[in-house]
Amino acid sequence: PHGHLLAFEHAQASSVATALAGRNVLVDHRGTRLRVGLGIYHDTGDIDDLLERFAGLPVPGAGEKGRSC
Repeated sequence: PHGHLLAFEHAQASSVATALAGRNVLVDHRGTRLRVGLGIYHDTGDIDDLLERFAGLPVPGAGEKGRSC
């Protein structure tokens, strides 16, 4: 079997995983990689919800501007 996941490179993957957990999104992180697992039971509404929960999280390299997703 193969896993279905999305992986994102992020310098603060651990902090982002913690912030997402506070938004009821459980992800894994390994080093600087943030991993989001997907299952057959997820649909487009779940993906839209995930993207909304990513909103406002820090963007790597944003520096002093404080940019967010």
